[in-house]
Amino acid sequence: MKWTDSQREAIELRNKNMLVAAAAGSGKTAVLVERIKRMILEEHIPLDSFLVVTFTNKAAAEMKDKIIVALTEEIEKNTADSAFLRAQLNSVYKADICTFHAFALSVIRRYYYIIGAEPGFKVSDEAENRIMKADAADRLFAGRFDEGAQEFFDFLDCYSKGRSLSGIKNIIIESYDKIMSVPDPDGWLDRYIKGNAENEKTETGVNSALTAENTGIIRLMLKEIQGRLMSAYRCYDSAVNMLAENGLDKLAAKAEQEAEYAKLLFYAAGGTESALNNTNIASDGGKIKEEDIYKIYKETAGLINSPVSVRLTAGKNEKEAYVQIKDSVKLLRNRASKYINDVRDDYFAYDILEYMGELEAVKPSVAYLCGLIKDFRRLYDEEKREKKVVDFSDIEHMALAILDNEAAAEEYRRRIAYIFIDEYQDSNPVQEALIDKIKRVNNVFMVGDVKQSIYKFRLAEPELFTDKYNRYRSGNDENSVKLDLNTNFRSKAGVIETVNRIFGESMQDYDEAAALHMGISGEHSDGFKSEVHLLYDDDDSDIPDEIAEMELTEREAYIAVDIIKKSLGSMIYDVKRGDKRMLEKRDIVILMRSVKTAGAIYQKVLSESNIACYMDESDGYFDTIEIDVFLNLLKIVDNKKRDTELISVLYSPIFGFSTDELAQIRAEHREGSYYSAFTSYAESGKNNALAVKCAEAEEKINLFVSQARSMPLDDFIWKLMWDTGYYSYAGGLPAGRQRQANLRTLADRASAFSEGRSGSIYEFLRYIENMKERGVQTGQTRLLSENDDVVRIMTIHKSKGLEYPMVILAGLDKRFNYKKDRGLISIHKDIGIGLELVNAKEHWHKKTILQKLIYARTDREFADEELRILYVGCTRAMDKLVLLGSTRKKKEQLEIYKYMSSIKDIMSASSYLDIVLPAIAGETKLVLHSAGELADMAYTADEAADFIGRLVSSKPRIDAESLYAEIDRRLSYEYPYVKELAMKSKYSVTELASDKEEGGNRDESSGLAVPLFMERGRKLSAAEIGTLYHSVIEHIDFKRISGMMKSGDINRKATDRTAAEVDMDEAISYISQLIADMTQKDILLAEEAEAIDTEKIILLVNSDIGKRMADAASRGTLEREVPFTMKKRIADESEESAEVLVQGIIDCMFTEKNEDGSDSYIIVDYKTSYAKGEEGEAHIREKYAKQIELYKEAVRKTRSAEVSEAYLWLILRGKAIAM
Repeated sequence: MKWTDSQREAIELRNKNMLVAAAAGSGKTAVLVERIKRMILEEHIPLDSFLVVTFTNKAAAEMKDKIIVALTEEIEKNTADSAFLRAQLNSVYKADICTFHAFALSVIRRYYYIIGAEPGFKVSDEAENRIMKADAADRLFAGRFDEGAQEFFDFLDCYSKGRSLSGIKNIIIESYDKIMSVPDPDGWLDRYIKGNAENEKTETGVNSALTAENTGIIRLMLKEIQGRLMSAYRCYDSAVNMLAENGLDKLAAKAEQEAEYAKLLFYAAGGTESALNNTNIASDGGKIKEEDIYKIYKETAGLINSPVSVRLTAGKNEKEAYVQIKDSVKLLRNRASKYINDVRDDYFAYDILEYMGELEAVKPSVAYLCGLIKDFRRLYDEEKREKKVVDFSDIEHMALAILDNEAAAEEYRRRIAYIFIDEYQDSNPVQEALIDKIKRVNNVFMVGDVKQSIYKFRLAEPELFTDKYNRYRSGNDENSVKLDLNTNFRSKAGVIETVNRIFGESMQDYDEAAALHMGISGEHSDGFKSEVHLLYDDDDSDIPDEIAEMELTEREAYIAVDIIKKSLGSMIYDVKRGDKRMLEKRDIVILMRSVKTAGAIYQKVLSESNIACYMDESDGYFDTIEIDVFLNLLKIVDNKKRDTELISVLYSPIFGFSTDELAQIRAEHREGSYYSAFTSYAESGKNNALAVKCAEAEEKINLFVSQARSMPLDDFIWKLMWDTGYYSYAGGLPAGRQRQANLRTLADRASAFSEGRSGSIYEFLRYIENMKERGVQTGQTRLLSENDDVVRIMTIHKSKGLEYPMVILAGLDKRFNYKKDRGLISIHKDIGIGLELVNAKEHWHKKTILQKLIYARTDREFADEELRILYVGCTRAMDKLVLLGSTRKKKEQLEIYKYMSSIKDIMSASSYLDIVLPAIAGETKLVLHSAGELADMAYTADEAADFIGRLVSSKPRIDAESLYAEIDRRLSYEYPYVKELAMKSKYSVTELASDKEEGGNRDESSGLAVPLFMERGRKLSAAEIGTLYHSVIEHIDFKRISGMMKSGDINRKATDRTAAEVDMDEAISYISQLIADMTQKDILLAEEAEAIDTEKIILLVNSDIGKRMADAASRGTLEREVPFTMKKRIADESEESAEVLVQGIIDCMFTEKNEDGSDSYIIVDYKTSYAKGEEGEAHIREKYAKQIELYKEAVRKTRSAEVSEAYLWLILRGKAIAM
């Protein structure tokens, strides 16, 4: 591979801590893998001396696979070091290539005794944690009520809303979650408890009433003030430019006074001219000298309370031009004015000493809250110890506590020669502290892209990356360097230009080093120009009612349909394939900030427009009808007196009551609960069908209750699904496979929940309810593969790490939700704890200055995250980027966006549209859509009905006699092709081959899928064992097998192809590890892995045909699981023929070069049949002859080539039979 200069430096530089800022598509993973490979190869550093941490298990698995491929390729080229390299290859699966949590767990498992932990713990999931936290909060408050301290009741009077305690309990739980992101949570809380009694006075002499803590708060205030005043100036300046460019010089001169006033305010608050012209907003706030802080604040206060007032009134000569832009100018000036007014109201409403006095007044309450949080942590830890579990945050904190032991930390420093951190931008302070404990002075390699840090909600801290980047860039640390990888090998020119334009205007520090640079060269590097499609408000009274009544999201979806239909079939250059091909549905993804509401609308519109699509949901699982109804059934098994759930289940197919029957039951017994009415009707003795139906239903429910008490939870739930017939019923509904998969997932979750505990239905339902209430993501079970030709609909978060030829980024107009964390209590780990000042007796409360600063900081962090999310969405595109949104603005009002690009403050944006439109103004193709255009895109149901009505009315009337004759003719009609009806339109190879294989047939379903827990302990059938062998062989890396040949590379001549011997020890080790790895990844169950005889797999690997397969793999011509579809004319028993589709999968196919240079195709099909002697082999040949002939025909038709050799590989005998 040809590396860029920056990539080569990242690969080759040694003896430095390295921070690699790798932009989207810059090949960061390839660089990381190459660096590891070079260290192994050139410096002979064993793989078990590395720690490679990632942020997901999937990423860790992919990293291992890439290292395996890299080492295998090197083994094929490097015979001198092959033994050492093979040893490293065998150690890949044991190496520390894992997530932070997996590494922390390994530390705990090894040194648990240092902190007195129990070794037999398990990791709880989020739903379990929520239950335990709720229980701990209940115990905390029960204990405080029992103590009866007045301080507790005073605190509740001030900070508990109404009589409910749920709000204050949630605040304590959320506060706990936030502080667990710091390395020393108790120390952080203790600082505020002690701070209640201690205050160090400043020695600056500026104002003896101010403490050092106060001056720190004023510094934060000035930094925030600078940012808002800078935005005010830019808004005013944009208004001035708009007026001047439209020839309104007199009005521009007046407006200039406002801009100058805003600039003076900014300078007064400590801002500089360099900052004013930089997107690095408010960067000077931290540079103000300590002795100047109070003075600057007072001067700004004096100036901001003397505002400049300007009235823009156009003269006679300017009036006509001014009318055209008046609304836009007004919008800019109003926005600027609001910035200044907000600064005045938030930070200069009264004297600074009064602000600080309020903070002193709430300090006792802050200290009391910290005490509550500490006690909550203790009780929560007790809950976890009792259940022998730890949560995710415990894992890292426990490992950190262990590594506080110098001997343990030194052991890791000695063993780990190099540390690699992938996706470093997603690290948190606890993880950073872990690495600090075990690193050496210059052995940490960090790679990531701060522009793609989108997991703030998971407590990721991108500031760790930016702080370290700036520190390394300064050159003050001789042991550390930063490198920029900004050459993009993913996207074509059109995408890169748009990305740079948008984020160059809006993202802080998006300079030449951060910008994307073209990595794809040549004639195919251009791709498509990016497009922005905007649906505007046209106030057209002629819009059809159907369009007028549509939501904006539905209108956008129809525009997306139009874009997709026009794009499908376009020619794109596939960089990976190296040739042109047509754009398909699978190449297109629609990305959204959230799919919860809009996704379903898009899915509906695309489906109705005959565009196959799939939505990857995270939170729709519990909303599905099958899960909702079945959970209601469990609820009435737990408590039969739940009326709502009872009615739901009675009405469902489980019992099949109609609405009339349910109403009749209530009509007979109007008083009391519905359950009482139901049981009374069942026991009434009435001799009617409904009474009998009620009695039978009641009997069944009682039986379910009895079974639930005597059976394990997971067994009972699966039995309930079958006994009620609900599992089968769900399979018969539309999307039945998906619905059954969802039900199996519920059964599996019940099995996991009940592991190691009694697992009652009540506890399980409480667990599920907590998952629903807390929004724990439990997406519907995924049944889609990458090869399905459908348009994907997913969130931007889900798309991270993926790439698509065409990206439609939809919903640009969705407003940002800034209004978060606005309660009586606010916490920010860097600023502190902000409480409202409350006077419970006089019934008033007010925000303190610390709360306002926390709100401002969290709002800015939220806005910065939104900008990074937009960046991730845009950079998924390879060939074409389409941005789609709608606006309530009129067409003529859109001109304002051209003047907003200079504002450069993300806080001024209320949606992605406010970021995109100013940046692309006049540069990127903007396609405007009016609502009226949609009438040509959307064919509504009413229009269809109207068309059919016109069609019917246009038919001529006929008399009764003619009508009768026509009816008789139609009823007497005989279909001439009735024999063809007995023939299917599509056949599998197995069906046409007549005899069915006894194992491993992927063309037919082998039975109903069952949950994982039902598989455990069950004896496997011969057919299932055959399928297992197929699965393992399918996963063998034959390229790696080629590297195990003792005589090195195999001679390419056919006669010498099998001369080399496989290193059997290495092969056995590899196959054993492969099976273990498949078990770890849940591809195989433990029982299934035990049923596989490794020796039988080795027989294939060491056979002549196996070596030829390995040789083909090394040359890149080995193909496995090759699907095909071909047309074939077949005849039925009466010799009538018809053309049908034949589908099949060829287990293995590869090519070898003939002496004349042509390709020779070889087919291998795996069988678990056991053929004994020549007679048995002859029977096998006869049995599968037709199948192999069909495979040969498929190759002939799909590859335009002949098959020269075909073999059956008998897995159980370890023998190849030539066909």
